[in-house]
Amino acid sequence: MSEPERAPRRYQRRVETSPPNARVALVRAADSWGATFQASGTSSGRLELPVNAGLRQGRLSGTVRFDPAGDATELTFEIEREDYQLPTAAVGLLLSGIVGALPVLLWPFAPRLARIAPFGAVIAVGVWFLVLAKVRYVGAEVFFDRVVDETSEESAERE
Repeated sequence: MSEPERAPRRYQRRVETSPPNARVALVRAADSWGATFQASGTSSGRLELPVNAGLRQGRLSGTVRFDPAGDATELTFEIEREDYQLPTAAVGLLLSGIVGALPVLLWPFAPRLARIAPFGAVIAVGVWFLVLAKVRYVGAEVFFDRVVDETSEESAERE
């Protein structure tokens, strides 16, 4: 049985500027983000966006459209492909944190573990600070917030 085809995800954002200015703002944001934007015509282009989703790191690829909406522009990013990878070093550290936490949890049932429970606690807390405290989500929403900021800065420069 074949896997059902998923409908592409979409992100839409209204930008209070003309389509050409919105396109310039998107190019600026893409340059500062480390993304690549390839224009195809004046009203669309292809965007490859590096993202972080928790421990996973990856890229979103899709089409961006610049649709006029009165005095503003409606930006639409239609994600066609998502590629994520899980860093094995972080997963290995998390596993060592779990192993370190086991004596802390099990010492009431096995009193011999009480001697190493403090070391287990230190390992578990250390892993927390090394890996889990640095987990963040930086995706398409955050990127398009930056595009909106770029258009705001551009309009402030003109005034």
